[in-house]
Amino acid sequence: MEVPAVSSNREPIEPRGDRPTDQRPGLPARPAVLIVEDDSLLRITTASYLRDEGFDVIEAADADQAIRVLGYTAVDAVFSDVSRPGGANSLTLGRWLRRMRPQVGFLLTSGTEQTAAESQEWGLLLSKPYRFSDLSHRLRSILGR
Repeated sequence: MEVPAVSSNREPIEPRGDRPTDQRPGLPARPAVLIVEDDSLLRITTASYLRDEGFDVIEAADADQAIRVLGYTAVDAVFSDVSRPGGANSLTLGRWLRRMRPQVGFLLTSGTEQTAAESQEWGLLLSKPYRFSDLSHRLRSILGR
């Protein structure tokens, strides 16, 4: 499945609680990923795919919400769309992660050249449109798994 470069389905959500855990005796822990995406349909679809790929997934609608979630939840990686309406954006989120959680992997996505250029300081950008398999591969690379 390929993710479109632009979508207009935007809807705020509330955090879905603490980090999901998959306590499977004798099996390794599943990596936890926080998805930050304001397009609810894309966020839900991406989360579903990553869960099927063996990730625990937490969802946030924007960078402000992601920072609140990260205040009480541990994750291994954050996957965030660069284009954020309103308050904090994904670049602010990335700077917060570098300062507060430097061990957390950070992968950005963007469907526009302007935001792609802004995100060059991170070096980890998955351009839209992208395939879900590419996302899974990039996250596993970031996590070293």
